[in-house]
Amino acid sequence: MKNKIIENIHNYMSENDILRDYETYEQMSVIDRYVELKCLEDAIKKEYYTSFLASIAILYINYGLLYAKSQLSNEVFNNFAIFWGLEYSQEVIDDIGFIVPQIYYTKKAKVLLEYTNNPIDIKKTKVYKYVENLIDLNEFSCYIGESEEGEYTQYFFIPKILEQHIFNHQ
Repeated sequence: MKNKIIENIHNYMSENDILRDYETYEQMSVIDRYVELKCLEDAIKKEYYTSFLASIAILYINYGLLYAKSQLSNEVFNNFAIFWGLEYSQEVIDDIGFIVPQIYYTKKAKVLLEYTNNPIDIKKTKVYKYVENLIDLNEFSCYIGESEEGEYTQYFFIPKILEQHIFNHQ
């Protein structure tokens, strides 16, 4: 079973072609369908699903960083970013009870970071209660963005080690 998990992670990341040169950035969901979570109903309270799924996102990010570092030249890797995010929408939370994390990736990290605001304190956000149980949360800088229509707020979690690497190679 362990080998199947590793194979599934590799296949999912490969299917999403995280090393391709996109115009800005691309994203993929941690899960494809909510039915995938049915097996958790008797094990984990729904209020913890976001934390559980964010842990999986972090696993994908760690894999993605190692994959990129192994496959890309140093010059290209210096401009690569992979991070996770949450779109806070009260309507979605009322509907399903949790937030499904997204994974974002780009080879234009410097441009992306130029458009981000200063990091914010995650503890002062609407999403903190959904991720406060994450062990690795302090390893990420949190940035915020609003949708143009104001329907949702996006929170982006960029690994601090990657963020520092990108800033050091500008």
